[in-house]
Amino acid sequence: MPVNLSGVLQPRPTPRFSAAVVVLGLLAACAEPLHARQTAPPPRSRATAVRLPALGTEGDRQIRLQELGPESPRPPALLRSTATGLDALRAFRDTLVFLAPEFTFSYNTAHPWGFNDGLLRAGRGANFIGSAGVAVRNKRLTMVFIPQMVREANLRFQTIPFPQYAPPTRGEWANPFYPLPTSADLPQRFGAERRRIGLLQGRIALDTWRGARVGVANEHRWWGPALEQPLLLGANAPPFRHMFIESDGPLETRAGRFEYQWILGELTESEYFDFDTTNTRRSFSAVAVTWHPGGATSAWPTLGFSRGVMAQGPAGIFTALDAFRNVGRPWSRLADTVQRRDQITTLFLRWHVPERGFALYSEWARFEQPASLRDFLTQPGHSQGYTIGGEWARPYRAGTLHARAEFNYLEPSTSIRVRPVSTTYTSASVPHGWTHAGQMLGPGIGPGSSSQWAAIDYHGPRWRWGGSMGRWRRDANYRLLFPEPFKREDLQLYASLRAGRDIGSWRALVEFTNGVRLNHLYQAFLLPGTSFNDTEGVDLLNRTVTVTLTPRLASPSR
Repeated sequence: MPVNLSGVLQPRPTPRFSAAVVVLGLLAACAEPLHARQTAPPPRSRATAVRLPALGTEGDRQIRLQELGPESPRPPALLRSTATGLDALRAFRDTLVFLAPEFTFSYNTAHPWGFNDGLLRAGRGANFIGSAGVAVRNKRLTMVFIPQMVREANLRFQTIPFPQYAPPTRGEWANPFYPLPTSADLPQRFGAERRRIGLLQGRIALDTWRGARVGVANEHRWWGPALEQPLLLGANAPPFRHMFIESDGPLETRAGRFEYQWILGELTESEYFDFDTTNTRRSFSAVAVTWHPGGATSAWPTLGFSRGVMAQGPAGIFTALDAFRNVGRPWSRLADTVQRRDQITTLFLRWHVPERGFALYSEWARFEQPASLRDFLTQPGHSQGYTIGGEWARPYRAGTLHARAEFNYLEPSTSIRVRPVSTTYTSASVPHGWTHAGQMLGPGIGPGSSSQWAAIDYHGPRWRWGGSMGRWRRDANYRLLFPEPFKREDLQLYASLRAGRDIGSWRALVEFTNGVRLNHLYQAFLLPGTSFNDTEGVDLLNRTVTVTLTPRLASPSR
C-alpha cells in the first residue's frame, strides 16, 4: 500500500557546485545517458515559499520522510547537502524561492545535550538558533543564502581542566581525555560566557555538462544512509567552506544510476584548543560515489563509497587530490606521521522498498589503511566502526506512522588483543582529529563511543506525536588505555516525548527529554566497607525541553 505523506514538502535534487580539479567530472563524462532528458519546463510561476532544507533541521527531517514513500519525486539521496531539498526549483522554475524560517529553542538543566544541530552548541541553559533564507535560480546558475543566528547560555557545569603544564600547551577547556599523541579538538565547554554567533550558510552553483555541477559553498554535507550518526560527514559541526564537483541528480546509465561528489574544503580549530597559532587550518579532500543497479524501479540496494583525507595546513592545489592519496598508517608507524595526513574510508548500503515505505541500511568505516591485502584479509575489522539501522512508514487513519532505529559501534575493535588500536576519530598525524570548530564532523556521539536509538512518530493532518529512547556509551577506549580502580563507563540513558500542532499559520513541535548520565567523566568512588566492584558514580540528571517553530506550508502541486 502506498505511503501517504501528504502535507510534507516533496523535494527534488538541488544544484551543487565545485571548481578546481575536474577529476570527478570525468565520471560524468563516462556516463552515457540512455535517453535525453525532458527539458520542457512548466510555465514560470511567481515566487513561492518552501521548507528550509538545511541539514539537521525539522524541514530536512520532513524531506527525508517524504523520500521514504513511493510519492517522492526523486529516489532517496545518500549524498546530501543543504541544496538537495531544493529540487522544487526545477518544478516551479521560479526566479526566486523563499526558504521559510525555522526557530528552535532548547533548555538543558545539567549539561550540554544535542546532536546534528550544526552551528548551535547546545550547552547547559537556554539556547536558540534561527534560520531563514532565499534561493535564486537563473537558467544554469543557482544561489542559496541561509543566514543563521545562534545564542547559547553556556552555563557552568562540572569539567576536568586540561593539565596546565609549564609552559601550558592547551587551554583549560581543552578535553583532557584526548591529549597527544592521538588527540582531538573537542572542548568540554566553549568558554565561560554566553555566546552569540552569526553565520551565512549557502552556495553558488553552476550546472555544466553531462549532469555535472560545480561551485563553492559554506554548508553541511551528509554522506551515507544514517539517520542520526553518519560516520564521515553530517550536520553535527558548523558548516565548512569548500569547493565541489557533483552530479546534479542520478545519472542514468546502462549499468544503473550513479551519483558522485568531490569536495575540497578547509577545517578550523576551536578557540579553546591549543596555543599553537601555526596549525589552526586543515585541508579536507573527500570523494563519494553511489551506485544503484538497474532502473529507477529496481529492487536492488544502493551501494556507496566515500573517503576523506585531512591534512595539516591550508587547502590548495596540492591537497586537492588527497582523497586519492596513500597516507600510510600513522597509528601504527611513527614514521608515517610526518605526512601530517589522516584518512577515513567508508562503505555503505541502503535497501529501499518504496511501495512498503521500508528501508534497511548499514555503513562500515575503516580508520587506518591496511598495510597490505594480507593484512586486510587476516584482520579486516582492525580500526573499524559501523552503523546498522532501518525505518518504516505506513498509512494509519488520516496520517502516517513512522518508526526507525539505529545502532552505532565505534568502540575499539577486537584486534586490540594483538596490535595497538587508537581511539576512533582521534589522530596521530593531525592533533585536532576529525573535528571542525571543536565539534565532530560525523557522529555526534564522539570518539570511541557506541549508541543505540529507536523512535516512533505519528504524523496527522494537523498534529503529530511521538517518542524515542536511547543509550550512549562514551569513549570505551579511555578505560582500556588508562585502567584505574575507580574509573567506570560514562553512560547516558535517555527517553523523549514530543508533540506537534498547527497553530494558526505556524507549526509548533515540543519535545521533552529526560536523561541520566551515569559516572559523569568516568568518575566513581568505593562505598565504605565494600568490595572493589561496589561503587557509586557521579551521576547527572539532565532534562531538556526543545520547541521548534516553522510556518505552515501546503505541499505544492506539480
